[in-house]
Amino acid sequence: MSAPPDAERLHALDAVRAGALLLGIVLHGALSFVPLVPDVLWPVHDVSQHWAMGVLVYVIHVFRMSVFFLIAGLLSRALFHRLGPRAFWRNRARRIALPLVLAWPLCFGLLAAVALWNLAETHGGTLPPIPEETLDAGLNFLHLWFLYILLWLYAIAWGVRAVMRALDRRGRVMQALDRLLRALLATPLRSLALALPIALALGCSRCGTGAAACRRPATPGYHRWRRCSCTPSCSASAG
Repeated sequence: MSAPPDAERLHALDAVRAGALLLGIVLHGALSFVPLVPDVLWPVHDVSQHWAMGVLVYVIHVFRMSVFFLIAGLLSRALFHRLGPRAFWRNRARRIALPLVLAWPLCFGLLAAVALWNLAETHGGTLPPIPEETLDAGLNFLHLWFLYILLWLYAIAWGVRAVMRALDRRGRVMQALDRLLRALLATPLRSLALALPIALALGCSRCGTGAAACRRPATPGYHRWRRCSCTPSCSASAG
């Protein structure tokens, strides 16, 4: 017996989301071939480097995670309405939170071991002093940060939805916003509408000395965003 249409997976969107994540392997694998990358960002540097690899990294970095979070939001909304709130949170705990908790110790331990081994090998077998920037970062989720951010986004979206349903019991405001968004996405301005949230976040780069920290996800170990002296919207965009 086939599953009902609303329970079928959207395989095309799944493929795009998976492709965005797989591009992360290409991006991180190419970093060692990019000239002038600081050690704190990527401590491994290949002897053969070329500016074209920098272009590749930049192009991938511009859209990759934005596409991932956009599709993750679309699919999560469909899942929420299909399962209901309780079943949705159980699903997210099993599919997002549990892998984060279980995989983080292994991921952190392996990456730390490889990084320390590489530092020792490049300094004649002696481990040099750990850079202050690395020590200041402390424990963090490393490449699993997107799972942590997904949980935050789920909670924020669920909270906003609950507040709107309480304030707008007849759904008139939400219907008006839905019509406005549909109309906007039907115009040539749709690309600007989708790019606006990212543009606002990147606008934090004009905040001053704390700009680099503001652009980091507000995850454990990425605590330097607190030093940002810009407006509250900057801190909100960080996490």
